[in-house]
Amino acid sequence: MAIKPNLKVVFLLLSMIVFVRCGKHESSNFGEIKGKSTLQGDQAGTVEELLLKAISGDDKVEFQKNIELVTDINALTKEGRTYLMQSVMSNKPYFVQELLKKGADPLIADASGKTAMDYAIANNLIRIQLMLDQSKSLTYQADLFANVTTGSTTNVGNLLVAGVNPNVHNENGETPLILAFKTFQAQKKSSLLLTALKIIEWDDPEFSLTATDVNFCNQQGESPLQWVLILEPLVTKNADINNLKKVKAALLAMGGEVQPAENVEGASLEQEMP
Repeated sequence: MAIKPNLKVVFLLLSMIVFVRCGKHESSNFGEIKGKSTLQGDQAGTVEELLLKAISGDDKVEFQKNIELVTDINALTKEGRTYLMQSVMSNKPYFVQELLKKGADPLIADASGKTAMDYAIANNLIRIQLMLDQSKSLTYQADLFANVTTGSTTNVGNLLVAGVNPNVHNENGETPLILAFKTFQAQKKSSLLLTALKIIEWDDPEFSLTATDVNFCNQQGESPLQWVLILEPLVTKNADINNLKKVKAALLAMGGEVQPAENVEGASLEQEMP
């Protein structure tokens, strides 16, 4: 006599088999994702590969995506260096900043005994040096004042780009901007007005560093705009007159006032960068 199959039992067994197979497939995929980026196709690869590629290609989106998957931020890559070292060697301040936030150790050395700071010094990367060791800021602040007094506009611009604070003040309570005006009054050196203009227009939105405070007053209560008014009757060269007009326009555009309502103190030369 033929035995009729129980359809309910057959259906139940088939369902269990499908569930087990799907479960294994999902588990396998999860294991792969844990050790790799979630990217597919040509973009797929290990987290290390993708992170190094993002650093070399200056890809901030991919960097942020893959940095969250890193289990050891200070691990040596296949290149024998940390991600921080690679960022320094590629001169990528943004990635250096983000890695330091994640706990990257700047004191770790590679096989040759070099640290991230060693690479920053070897390549004269001042901004990155300041990120790795803020105690170095005093040296570069002094360099900024020295270059302002000589009207070295290019050097001043380079120091600002490197991350030196434009609002530090010296022992006389003068910021680099006010010092440029004061030195011009004494020397009548045309490049000092261009230096002042460079300082006024400085801004660094990518790193949220402080823009130049155009309303900082010196110990005598004189603001930058007040200094412009002092200098206006003293300039005689057409080039200086035109440059002083540019300086005045830039100060007004930045909200400069002759007598600011609040005399905000700048950072002391002895104070480290925030």
